[in-house]
Amino acid sequence: MIAYQERVKADSSDITIAQYTGPVLPDRMASLHRHKFCEIIFISQGYGELFYCREHIVLLAGSLVFIAPEEAHAVSLRTGCEAYTCHFDRNATSEKLNRLLEDRAPISLTEHHPEYMLSWTDGDSPPDSQRQSKYSHRVQLLGTDKDHILSILQALEAEQNTQDVGYLGMKQCYLEQLLITLNRILEGQSKSTMDYHSWKEDMVNSVLSQIEADITIPFDFNAFAQSQGITPTYFRSIFKSIVNMSPIDYLNHVRISKALELLQVTNLSISEIASRVGIYDANYFSRLFKKVTGYPPRYFKSIPNQEGML
Repeated sequence: MIAYQERVKADSSDITIAQYTGPVLPDRMASLHRHKFCEIIFISQGYGELFYCREHIVLLAGSLVFIAPEEAHAVSLRTGCEAYTCHFDRNATSEKLNRLLEDRAPISLTEHHPEYMLSWTDGDSPPDSQRQSKYSHRVQLLGTDKDHILSILQALEAEQNTQDVGYLGMKQCYLEQLLITLNRILEGQSKSTMDYHSWKEDMVNSVLSQIEADITIPFDFNAFAQSQGITPTYFRSIFKSIVNMSPIDYLNHVRISKALELLQVTNLSISEIASRVGIYDANYFSRLFKKVTGYPPRYFKSIPNQEGML
């Protein structure tokens, strides 16, 4: 039975914002749970993980997740990770914004905008399901978009902490500003999928596509950089500036994410799963798996049907 969590109230409003630094998190967030209010999770620094809809999702700096009511999930923050959570009841937003949340159609921007990896999920569906939740989603923000969202969250937190005259109204205004800004970002990106991309973005997009196409094939990042007429060091710098992760770290996270799925939906041995994701040394695979997830592969192998998690 997945436990329900009540919203921790900081004041008399329907909105609560909190900031956390990993790896410390309240048990109510780290354990699998659900709630009747909406939740926004934003990673401002470092990275964390979300166990959600039977999937393991790596949250990089700039990742923002909207968790709809009743969706089972758990959160883990790595050391040095800084995150904000914003909990709010649906009656804290205007009727117009509620309709916006409910009516937003699923949009996929990954193909044209690797820096905006928007993924829609459904809490009751297996990983391969085509059914999708109306308004639960994740988006990766970079640059000015990331800074803008962070500034709104910080302003909302300041109102909650200082509780100056009119702070309840200001909290609601900042929440609505947050939701409207997110909608503008998503709308703007969906309308500009055919816009010009710099050669750097095209190059990184090519790498991401090749990795996603077949993770079992060894990828020589140095050779790729040379084929583009740039040094490996410059390539790594470009890649990290766009993806917020080094090329090898990104490849490893893609492999481990796929391995997590295979651990849950197949009866393959750990060594077989390692080879399926392009790692042919089972011992190295186990060390890498634990480094990324915090747990050895056998931990997930022993709980193949844990509800709501992976």
